[in-house]
Amino acid sequence: ERLRRVEAARDSLRAPRLPKRQAVVGGEHVAQRGFGQWLDQLDGTLAINTGFMVGHSAIRRLVMGERSIGHESTPEELEAMQALLRKSIEEGGFGFSSSWARTHNDGDRCEVPSRHATLAELLELCRATGRHAGTSLEFPAALLTSMPLATPPPRARPIRRCASRFADCSRA
Repeated sequence: ERLRRVEAARDSLRAPRLPKRQAVVGGEHVAQRGFGQWLDQLDGTLAINTGFMVGHSAIRRLVMGERSIGHESTPEELEAMQALLRKSIEEGGFGFSSSWARTHNDGDRCEVPSRHATLAELLELCRATGRHAGTSLEFPAALLTSMPLATPPPRARPIRRCASRFADCSRA
């Protein structure tokens, strides 16, 4: 009986289970309903204080679709990403998170879309975040100290062929 109560208490602290893609990238759910409504669905279901960053890969996937992997954003796509980032922060996002880490892969073991962003794209999204008081930026510190800001994202190895719901993440 005591073990059952301990397990029930532990289970009550777990976050709600979301479909794999929704948990990782937000997918169509965020695109259709918005970041704020996604946060509202979690309200009252978590037993701890939480905050969520707006992910660069999620924004790229929602705006660019299949082009989010292996392509630079166009000026129009960058404007759309900035607008989505701004809206998501206004709806409760704590800030912006990105990564060029070569170990940052998705559930299909493909490179995440943020690894295909240019430095100019990254900086423009950081500037958009900075226009909101009290926001945060997240980027792996090891990359900041080991990579000159004038270089593009590291591409040490060719991308392997990998079928994904969003794109074939092989190099063309």
